[in-house]
Amino acid sequence: MATYTQPQQTKFMNIKLPLLLAIIGVALALFLKIFCDSHPAYDFVALMTANCIMFLLSLIGWYMMRRKANQRAQVFVNGVYGTTMLRLFVCIIGVLAYALINKPNVHRPTLFMMFGIYIIYMVVETLYFSKRTRKVEA
Repeated sequence: MATYTQPQQTKFMNIKLPLLLAIIGVALALFLKIFCDSHPAYDFVALMTANCIMFLLSLIGWYMMRRKANQRAQVFVNGVYGTTMLRLFVCIIGVLAYALINKPNVHRPTLFMMFGIYIIYMVVETLYFSKRTRKVEA
């Protein structure tokens, strides 16, 4: 009776998402710097803070999901939901903190850009994990 063994992953596969996240983080930082220089009403510090927090949360999610990828599908899906909810709640707490700190002069377009940063990281991570799950199932 033949048993199925998982194919060995290369070291490059293990660092593929962090490398992609680093590229996205640097690209977003450069874009935010250029954009905020031409639109001074936007809060550059708040946007860069949101970018750094989303980058770190994505790395934490990748680390958590890296171990769960070869387990049962239910465990993997629960891990994806957990990291998504963690990121969402941290994002909401960050937006509330920004709104409370800058209460008299909250710049709403800055808040929308923060959610845009959240969506970019969420989409990249979700696409990566769904692609990786399909490889494990095949």
